[in-house]
Amino acid sequence: MSLPLKGIRILDMTVVWAGPYSTMFLADMGAEVIRVESINVFPSSTRGQQARPNKEAEAQRLTSMYPDRDPGERAWNRSAMFNAHSRNKHSITINLASSEGKDIFKRLVESSDIFIENNALGSMERLGFTYPTLSQWNPQLIMLSSTGMGQTGPWAHFRGFGLHFEALYGHASVTGYPDMDVEGVPSSVAADAAAGAAIAFNVVMGLHNRTKTGKGTFIDLSQGENFVPHLGELFMDYSMNKNAAKSLGNRDPYIVQGCYQCRGNDEWIAISLHSPEEWKLLTKVTGSTELGNDPRFSNLQLMYEHHDDIDEIISEWTLTQDNIEVFHKLQKVGIAAGPVLNEPLAYNDPHLLERNFFTEITHAEAGTHKYPTTAFRMSDTPFEVRKPPVRLGEDNDYIYRQVLKLTEEEYNHLKDIGQIGMDYQEDIP
Repeated sequence: MSLPLKGIRILDMTVVWAGPYSTMFLADMGAEVIRVESINVFPSSTRGQQARPNKEAEAQRLTSMYPDRDPGERAWNRSAMFNAHSRNKHSITINLASSEGKDIFKRLVESSDIFIENNALGSMERLGFTYPTLSQWNPQLIMLSSTGMGQTGPWAHFRGFGLHFEALYGHASVTGYPDMDVEGVPSSVAADAAAGAAIAFNVVMGLHNRTKTGKGTFIDLSQGENFVPHLGELFMDYSMNKNAAKSLGNRDPYIVQGCYQCRGNDEWIAISLHSPEEWKLLTKVTGSTELGNDPRFSNLQLMYEHHDDIDEIISEWTLTQDNIEVFHKLQKVGIAAGPVLNEPLAYNDPHLLERNFFTEITHAEAGTHKYPTTAFRMSDTPFEVRKPPVRLGEDNDYIYRQVLKLTEEEYNHLKDIGQIGMDYQEDIP
């Protein structure tokens, strides 16, 4: 099987979520993704929060990123957040602060097609790895830098995570419920996932451009700006009507919808009604057809004005119903509805099971677990896990000896000076 990006080499110096998520897509499509890491510096919020977390404290946490709440001997290889988006990749350890490390990185750049990084603005300048420099080493290199606010502008140096950049561009002001203040706004990392997909898309466009021009390019992707189109109608409403959007909770400004509790332990269903005709269909399903002709619900505007009454009617019915059964009943008559699935329900959902969305992957240090596969399907390119989530430095031999073709003497020298290894330095907590 020939994968679409087979033969493309990508240097991956990404952190946290958006960057590693993007390179997972590219690795799945056949690119040789090489994570450039260091045993001298621990990337917090990437391979876990700490290199050596306290096992007893971890056991007491409400949620844990480690199998059986145990960080193990090498916690950095057992972090669920990292392993969830690190399949099909390679890892090399380099001390980029050293002259030897910079030379190794230069040699990697010379033999690569793409370099992706999403570190804080200024990180690449301090290392000496700006695009003008890298393009001299390799004129065909495509470099993508993704920061929260982009490479230029008065906010370019702002640091944060996806939720901060979403908030800066308005997402936090429209989430939550109308009676909440900002302290009640739920945390969100949608911008990370959105940026991950956008990064992968943009570097593929860079490859297409290189095919046409023969030249590399630099791509500046702002995580915050990338998320603005996800709020497009809210920005356009303000642009056209000077209306600043507010939190709506589960409601919608144009249709009647809500999230309703069902029978069982914290089971819910989301239901949307677009017309009086759909309301009548729902009353037939509930067995209260007399409400289908209630004058309060004779048109969509009146339905919206009596939204509270509709919520009360639907809630009384759903409280006695199983959310999965209600989902099928409403979908059968053409009403948009869906159960609110938690993790156990999602892992056992028959639709996801039939589509093989979850796949078992065995990791040498994290064990065997079910992982999500891809967000898309290609008819002639079946998804395949060619390599489990990559451990720190596990491909040093392959990359140094086969890709870079170092001599045994050169390789042993880098080991002796502490550049090559699979464990963070002992003084890193």
